[in-house]
Amino acid sequence: AFTPDGNYLVAGLLSASPQTVSIKVFEVATMLSVGNDFTNGMNPKSIAISTDGSRVLIQDQYKGAFELSLPNLDILGHLEGGHDDTVSCVGYGKNDETLMTGGVDGKLIFWSATNHSQISTIENHAEFIQDCTISPDGEIISILDDKGVMRRYGRSGNSIQNSKFDFLKAIEIEWSVDGEHLFVLESFLSPSIHKIRASDWSFIEITQMGHKVLDFTISEDERSIIVSTGTTHLAIYQSNYIAHG
Repeated sequence: AFTPDGNYLVAGLLSASPQTVSIKVFEVATMLSVGNDFTNGMNPKSIAISTDGSRVLIQDQYKGAFELSLPNLDILGHLEGGHDDTVSCVGYGKNDETLMTGGVDGKLIFWSATNHSQISTIENHAEFIQDCTISPDGEIISILDDKGVMRRYGRSGNSIQNSKFDFLKAIEIEWSVDGEHLFVLESFLSPSIHKIRASDWSFIEITQMGHKVLDFTISEDERSIIVSTGTTHLAIYQSNYIAHG
């Protein structure tokens, strides 16, 4: 994940033990590592960066998550005691005042960014949470489960009517910066990224990929899709419906 100003790249690394480096920060201009190595995360699939670029959230080795400073990776707080199983996704709410964690236990928990205490929990989501994200205005919470079903909830935790989507094997979701679109990575057979209009929840674009895709991010102007291919390479797509970028 890139910081909003584009100065730093925060990279999650395979890490099976508390002694293994799980996250590193690189200065984009030089691609040299900066700050400290953080060794207490676990294969951080979900990395969230605050809107001011000064903080990052990653899951820990057990049932919680750490908030760290950027770029030094000093521990600012530990979100613990809320989940019954591994944390699978993390996020920041509006104005970075709220932190969010979703877990294998099906719980979505909101935490205070001030003292890292629990604020509220959405527990009516019965499935394994694959990914979760909050709209930029903080009003809509999107949850993707391990069966490829995406649901949306209001800030109060109530399910939004007619906002359920069934995918075959969706693995990641991301909001556009302006909150007008939601992007979904469908990994079944030939991977593709689906663009959904938030005003009426209709599909408006599908970008097909010609290779394996593990992760993706969208540029601020939505003109570029950057994907991780499971190799040492990143692929950049700048035109919709074109398979090779």
